[in-house]
Amino acid sequence: MNLNSSSILEKFKALTQLKLYPLYLSLILTTASLFFATPKNILYYKDKEIESIWETINVKANDLLNPLSNLDPKSHSAKTVFRLTVPIFVKFTHISLLQITILNYFLGVVLLLLVFLLFKKNNLSNIEASILLISIVFIYFGRASFSDNYCFDGWAYLSMIACLFVDNIILIFLFGIIAAFTDERALLMLPSLALFHAVKDKSANEYNNFLKFLINKKTISVIAICIIYTVIRFILSVKYGLKTPSGDSDFSTLKRNLSISGMGIWTFFEGLWLIIVVAIYFMIRNKHCILLLAVLAQFIVSSLIALCVLDITRSGSYIVPIIFIIVPYLKGYLEAKDFRNLLIISAIISFLFPAYYIVVGLTWCDPIYFEFIRHFLK
Repeated sequence: MNLNSSSILEKFKALTQLKLYPLYLSLILTTASLFFATPKNILYYKDKEIESIWETINVKANDLLNPLSNLDPKSHSAKTVFRLTVPIFVKFTHISLLQITILNYFLGVVLLLLVFLLFKKNNLSNIEASILLISIVFIYFGRASFSDNYCFDGWAYLSMIACLFVDNIILIFLFGIIAAFTDERALLMLPSLALFHAVKDKSANEYNNFLKFLINKKTISVIAICIIYTVIRFILSVKYGLKTPSGDSDFSTLKRNLSISGMGIWTFFEGLWLIIVVAIYFMIRNKHCILLLAVLAQFIVSSLIALCVLDITRSGSYIVPIIFIIVPYLKGYLEAKDFRNLLIISAIISFLFPAYYIVVGLTWCDPIYFEFIRHFLK
């Protein structure tokens, strides 16, 4: 049977037309993520560090205004004083650690599904959205709910994607507030969130005139997220003494991180950097200077902030949703075949690059078969 590339593509196209294809794809990629980047503690509720963090969450659930001043200022738990989304959820659901771990995996699948649907909503084909989802699932942003779910980045990432997906201004605001109170690093993405809603449904050539579209109900809703979050945080700080410790989050940390900054920044996007670089090339060639400056400012500011903390990859991954601005722009300037080939190369790079992430140093979320190899070597 002679299967050339075009016949394979046709079969793939037919497969993508299945009614539940996005769900099937999300589940398959979740399985692949767990196989190639297996969580060290897949039963998180048995891990001592996780139990400590869970205990802090329960303390906050019982008293949302607890300043956590008795904790080590350099500990992860001490820095969660304003991260109220999970404690509020636990307060009203009385969920256990095992149950919330299972929920995190479920939300991870929902995140992948929503990412696929958002690409589709931005006029990408099923095949293009599928290839991009492969790139997403093999970077930290896509696997956070599975490999590092005790930090609940997956909740924030899902809320941010929901902010991009919905059109209702109240829902945009609510999802944005949920993301910000899950982790304040979600605020890094607000400029790009506003830009996305400013240029949404515009042609690629109109992107450069985003300032003309910047003030609308959706972008005002984004601005309101920042204002309301800041006001609430100020009140909690002044009236109730809540304060995030500044230990290990300053310019001295930036200085220490410079030696691993290249690898750290690479892990934000991995293969997707190829798409970003090509898009920046077209912005320069087309003299879309305002858009170029906005995108570069988002990258530079977010990267510098990420390098000022120990967990570089986690922090920098909060800017991944900017890809939903970059990809539609680039599609407007590439032939369909060239665009698809670029996506394929990007996905291959993300797949082949090991699941490294930077926190203090280089950490590898290695595949499950490595455990069998280690066991055999013993």
